[in-house]
Amino acid sequence: RGGAGRTPGPRHALDHPPTMIRALVVALAAARAAAAASEHVAYGFDTPDMFVEFGQTLPIPPELQRPTGSATQTVVPGPDGGTALRFDWEFKWTDFVGLLYFQTGNITGFRGCTDKSQLRLRYRVPTPVTGSMLPPREDQSGFGDRPGEGDPWQPMMVFGLYDAKDCQLGDLCFTQDWAAVGPGGLEVYTANFDAFADDSSEWRELRLGICGGYQIKNPWLLAPELGAQHGNLVLDVGEVTGVTIGVTTDPRQKAFARGAVEFADLTCIEPDEPVDPCAVDSRKDPAVRAAHEFMPDIALDKARAYDRRSAAEQVCWEMCAADPRCLYWMLDTLFVSAHVNSELNGCWFYDAIGEGTVGAKPTTPPGRIVESYWSRDPTKRGAICDVCACSEVAGGRAADCAGRDLATVPAFDDVTLISLDLSDNPRLTLIGPEAFRGLEVSLERLVLPGSLEHLSPEALSGLDDVDIEAEAGGNAIREKDGKFFDVCCSKGETVAGLTYCDLRPSTPTTTDFTSARMDQASYEARFGDLPVLDLLTRESPVFAEAAESVDKCVVYCHRDPECFAFAYSTFTTFQGRCFMYGAAPAPDAPAPSVFDTTTDYVGGLPPRARAAAGDRVMAEPDEVVLEEANGYAGSFDVFLGGEPLRGAVWVTPTVDDASLDVTFDPPGPLVFYNASERQRVAVSVQGVTTGATPTVSFDVIACDVAFGLVPAIVRLIVRAPPRKSSSSNNKAKRLRKQLVIAAIVVACVLGVVGMAWLFFAGRKFARRKAKLEADRAVQVVQQVATASDRVKEFQAHLHVVRGDAFLALPALKSHEELRDCIETYDTLQSVHHAAMSKNILFVFISHQWLGWHEPDPDGVHIASIKQAVRSVAADADVEASAIRVWVDVASIPQMNRSEQRLAINSLPTFASTCDYFVVVAPDCTHADTGKPCDARTYRSRAWCRAEIMSCWARNGT
Repeated sequence: RGGAGRTPGPRHALDHPPTMIRALVVALAAARAAAAASEHVAYGFDTPDMFVEFGQTLPIPPELQRPTGSATQTVVPGPDGGTALRFDWEFKWTDFVGLLYFQTGNITGFRGCTDKSQLRLRYRVPTPVTGSMLPPREDQSGFGDRPGEGDPWQPMMVFGLYDAKDCQLGDLCFTQDWAAVGPGGLEVYTANFDAFADDSSEWRELRLGICGGYQIKNPWLLAPELGAQHGNLVLDVGEVTGVTIGVTTDPRQKAFARGAVEFADLTCIEPDEPVDPCAVDSRKDPAVRAAHEFMPDIALDKARAYDRRSAAEQVCWEMCAADPRCLYWMLDTLFVSAHVNSELNGCWFYDAIGEGTVGAKPTTPPGRIVESYWSRDPTKRGAICDVCACSEVAGGRAADCAGRDLATVPAFDDVTLISLDLSDNPRLTLIGPEAFRGLEVSLERLVLPGSLEHLSPEALSGLDDVDIEAEAGGNAIREKDGKFFDVCCSKGETVAGLTYCDLRPSTPTTTDFTSARMDQASYEARFGDLPVLDLLTRESPVFAEAAESVDKCVVYCHRDPECFAFAYSTFTTFQGRCFMYGAAPAPDAPAPSVFDTTTDYVGGLPPRARAAAGDRVMAEPDEVVLEEANGYAGSFDVFLGGEPLRGAVWVTPTVDDASLDVTFDPPGPLVFYNASERQRVAVSVQGVTTGATPTVSFDVIACDVAFGLVPAIVRLIVRAPPRKSSSSNNKAKRLRKQLVIAAIVVACVLGVVGMAWLFFAGRKFARRKAKLEADRAVQVVQQVATASDRVKEFQAHLHVVRGDAFLALPALKSHEELRDCIETYDTLQSVHHAAMSKNILFVFISHQWLGWHEPDPDGVHIASIKQAVRSVAADADVEASAIRVWVDVASIPQMNRSEQRLAINSLPTFASTCDYFVVVAPDCTHADTGKPCDARTYRSRAWCRAEIMSCWARNGT
């Protein structure tokens, strides 16, 4: 540095080339060390020794597989000067199998991934896939998860990891062929991705967080159908011993699908900045997610979906986005059992939302995620002026969409709408959030369809000044006493002049009881003097279940018609004691002292006691006179005697005399939400010729059952019109005759007055006694007639499953899932006709549920029931197709509360109608409590005993 004429400066390390080189070497070494610390190659794809199979390991009979295809493996140049493993393949779908797998085991590289949070797979598609868009097979169109006729299909890549953490099979835990791994084997985690959508031959990478389980929101999805699952249900990356790569092809194609793919490496990564592994998923497409809008607080009926998939969450988004039919879809993380493939979580797709499809979001079991979406894709919705008739008006356009058979709201891009008419579109039953986005400034008039069941509050955001025409019903009402689609709706928020249904879970259970916590002193003051009807403990020979919790105690009290109060002991010494009382505490009894959860008792009233205390429908006055003077018109008021614990009360007046032309205004139903509301009903009678005393009663539908237990009655006194004379002479004669009769009556009265007082008291007593006995006799006759009628007729439809269809079921399924397989009988006569004319046998299955939310989680009862059906067929010498099976979960609606209550009320008639009554009570274990379930526990269940008694009462023992 010190040249001529310059003073030498200070010396630096870079002045000497050797020193500079050493510094660069140190820096490069540090960089490599840092890189090595953040990445670890778990599997290098450097040898062509992977195991190839075409679905032989799936649980499908060999005669149905007939795998057809071939595959080769070759080591080829890879990225960054390395190598890659190339797979060239060709195969086709044969009946039930369209899968090709490349697998390898005995991998130890994942042991270095325990401190990493992400996995990266580098791959490329060197040649386009061929043979994947051929005509559909008619016998497989729309079957299960398979695409329907005309649907596009691209082969899907399946990437899988074998977790051997809890494997108990020794060396088999490291095998390449997991067909050899039986119970106690590997956990299989899969991730599907569309590797063939881009065939540009460029190297790409799939990056997924190391987060796996049975929830479909995880990047890695536990696949119970791919092997026995006995692990901890969590992906343990350090215990992974095998990798699988699979290709699925179109089940409709009749020719081979051919293609190739290359894999460079599978690397574990830990980024510099911490990131939630469960949120890392390179498959997520922001544009696809932006095209769907979340609909909170609702769920869709799975039985109405046109397709469903058990796949990871991102596949649901992509499938709906790619399918032109998909306008709505729902994701449900419910997974019944990780060890029994009875119901996988997944997504359901809808091309329209029909009547009864929208319901409240389920709240059980805890941790369950249910999300519903609607597609905002303009190409699916259609431009407003393309699917509707648009006309020019002052300030913009008016869109007439009435009668266009719309299934979703059209798109409004770049259109200034002043008026929008959506009426007369029966398939438009749901309008999601942001449906009217872009119309907030211009729109002045909006007509909603009468078929609408769910209108999202967010859809009307910013439309407060719009004139909205909406018919009553659905989840939004305009009138203050309007009627929602569900009687359990309470009034919620108000948006743009519409009041919305609040269907949130309420504190009371389905039996609608009131309760309070109290200490020993409060308990003695309120319940100490009440007559004890029963005391149930966990050691009771029958009904011991009532001692397990407060809710179960009150349920048993509700079922006993003589129980008017209950108390449940929470005190440590006496915990698990259910007291049932034959009377309710006096209205002036001391109020309970409310404490925290350490208090000694929980006590309260069942619905019947609340109804007796005033929580019921009331009407006044109790008599209304209808005569010529008032034009045979009058009125009465209807109101509630107490506050409903949840939802509304629907009341409809009816009259018991069909010969009278009686009209009510309003005709009903009257809708009540609280006790402060009173509604006046005008009543009139037309064409009166004679007197009558009909009775007005009220049909009540209430979410709070107490309000339907004690009926209100209004007596109508209809007086005959007075007779009219034709001349004044007749009037005079009638007057004289009346005077003579009056004189005779007075004389008679004066003659017998001395004797009448001797017998007055006795006659009064005798008449009162006779009246009471007559009223009692009438009441008994009515009760017997009512009970007899109920036994002779169904209160609900009898739903049964054909015997051969039932034998084909893999598990017990709900009524809604089996709707297409169910036969319905409306009356007893139709059942008898079917038995006589078609030689059909009806079998009633009585069993105890083996889980809180599922009747048969482990498939124990379904096997016993199938054996019972076969035994009945053999005993009666008939085919299984001639048998009709009634079983509670399939034959009783599970989602519609009103139909469910009617079906439960008809259980005695159903049980007594069937030809065979079969008790299914094998020795097994309850899925939630872990306690034994057998014939003894079956007999302790109230409903099971009721079903047996119903059968005995009709058919004998």
